[in-house]
Amino acid sequence: HPRGHSIKMWREAAVLSLLAACAFASSGDRDPVYISCVAECLKTDSTVPLYVFSFPFFCAFLIILTRDLAVFFWTPLDVCRYDCMHEIAQRASLPDSLSPVQQYHGKWPFIRLWGIQEPASVLFSLLNLSVYIIQARPLLARMSRSHPLRFPLLIYALAGTLAWIFSSIFHIRDVSITEKLDYFSATSFSMAGLFVAIIMFFNIRSFSAQISLLLLLCLPLAYHIYYLGWVHFDYGYNMLANVVVGAITGILWVAWHMRTRRSHGAMAVAVVVAVASGMALELLDFPPIMWAVDAHALWHLWTVPCGAAWWVFW
Repeated sequence: HPRGHSIKMWREAAVLSLLAACAFASSGDRDPVYISCVAECLKTDSTVPLYVFSFPFFCAFLIILTRDLAVFFWTPLDVCRYDCMHEIAQRASLPDSLSPVQQYHGKWPFIRLWGIQEPASVLFSLLNLSVYIIQARPLLARMSRSHPLRFPLLIYALAGTLAWIFSSIFHIRDVSITEKLDYFSATSFSMAGLFVAIIMFFNIRSFSAQISLLLLLCLPLAYHIYYLGWVHFDYGYNMLANVVVGAITGILWVAWHMRTRRSHGAMAVAVVVAVASGMALELLDFPPIMWAVDAHALWHLWTVPCGAAWWVFW
């Protein structure tokens, strides 16, 4: 029977995934209570998905309607994992609990809203995106095509727009492809920031020279994407690469301000320092407040005023 075959398929997928979790897992994944809960859930859940289409924001998303919720590309295995994770996390959050709230599959337990996996991070990513729509677009429209800074700012604005779009999509639904797009676009955004910093520091006004510099910076970016996408998706290496690019960018802006002593240059340096300070949030790690806001979400919130101040500088 097709329905019985589908349920059996998800049961087998659960067994394989739970076995894999023994080797690659967060602390919650190895919890026998969690493993047993997921396996039992898949045995008893007879949900038959109904597929429809909707068109929120930038993409057409396939929505799977189950008995009690609407979710983006959630499989029965994903639903069981979510339900079991929150059942255990709710017990662990009680005042008399002796067990701490744990991470599952590399993430804290977040409350799901209309199928969105991390609602707060999605909201803050969209707020960052709105900065580029409201501030960057009018600025570029006012600049003449012959302005020497129009091209680098256009590249930076495009990279930032894509980065916040893919960040929103990734936090809506964390799967392999959305994760890669988020990481690759974030690194591209960092490289675009370095591109602008080099142009400002060395006062590169020639369009041909700017094109040459952009192509030169695309080489390490292309290798970075190739390595993460096709060789080894190394989170530590990706973080180190972005920190190095960000540090060089910051040093160039500080050096530019010290050399030029322009009155408005202090704002650019202040933004760079604020962004660098906000990155400390990425080093924090705590269960999400009200199951919605964790350190990473706060980092996305922190960058909203930073981005707004950045475009005021120009």
